[in-house]
Amino acid sequence: MKDKWMPAESLDQVKKELRSAVYHIAYHMIGVDKQSNRYENLFQGGASFLQFGVRSGLINPDESNDWLDVLRANKSLKEVASKYSLEVPDLPERISNEEFLKRLYEKCNPLPETEKKKSEVIDLIFNYVNNLFKEARTEECNWLLADIDVSKLGVDALLSFLTITNWASANLPARKLYFARAWRRCLQLVGKKETKALLGGLDKYENKQSIFDRLVGRPQRDSFGWQNIMGYPKQENLSENAK
Repeated sequence: MKDKWMPAESLDQVKKELRSAVYHIAYHMIGVDKQSNRYENLFQGGASFLQFGVRSGLINPDESNDWLDVLRANKSLKEVASKYSLEVPDLPERISNEEFLKRLYEKCNPLPETEKKKSEVIDLIFNYVNNLFKEARTEECNWLLADIDVSKLGVDALLSFLTITNWASANLPARKLYFARAWRRCLQLVGKKETKALLGGLDKYENKQSIFDRLVGRPQRDSFGWQNIMGYPKQENLSENAK
């Protein structure tokens, strides 16, 4: 596959686009459970691009192996991109559930007491889980709920997970057990009366403003979550029904 049928400039552009395609696939594999169908589909997609690249002479086998190692999370994405002079696109940071929970536990140790620190914890949770939903990574969200160590979290964090996942509860089997664990943890922290007031109704989806919404001063929810975080158009009829 030389310039008998394609100018050198065009050939270089095809090589660049092939590498960029594999880069984006590898980027979207970060944090994906290796046992999930999503991981397998993404890996097969990236491997197919690389196989085509080797067969057509666009890339050599050594480069293909480097990119395969990236897809398997055995090599750094940025390191391999730099090695082959690929301009790294300006993409938002992408982390795994494990890294997210590590950061969350650090913010909750000791448990936040000021409104500023509580807001930081809430925003961290909402932003991360919101991104999982935006990218249709429901399976990873389910694993996240299963892996949370509730003993390391305060009431605000526990409620944040329940609130942001409320609308998708039917697709999150682990949420039911998380709710039970969060309930027991809240009992330890604030007692039975406060726990019932805060968590009541969050075991299943109800499209209305909860006590927690009012406590933290969040806006009304639409059918997808928080309006100011999810970025969906405001639905006046839902706001009126929630009053």
